[in-house]
Amino acid sequence: AEKLQKTAQNIGALNMADEAFRLKLAVRSQDTQKYKLLIKKIECAFERLKTAMTDPSPAPPRNGEG
Repeated sequence: AEKLQKTAQNIGALNMADEAFRLKLAVRSQDTQKYKLLIKKIECAFERLKTAMTDPSPAPPRNGEG
């Protein structure tokens, strides 16, 4: 979970990084119900990230641009 958290932070996937951090805490506390839920959340976040990275449409302009 820690490697996933750091990798997600490095690429700007902060939602995934937050979920990975929560997963790390749940594993440490042996909360199996919680970490099963968090794994599903991470899988969903990964799918959203994958879609965003492969979407050919341009990103919306940032404030003051375009």
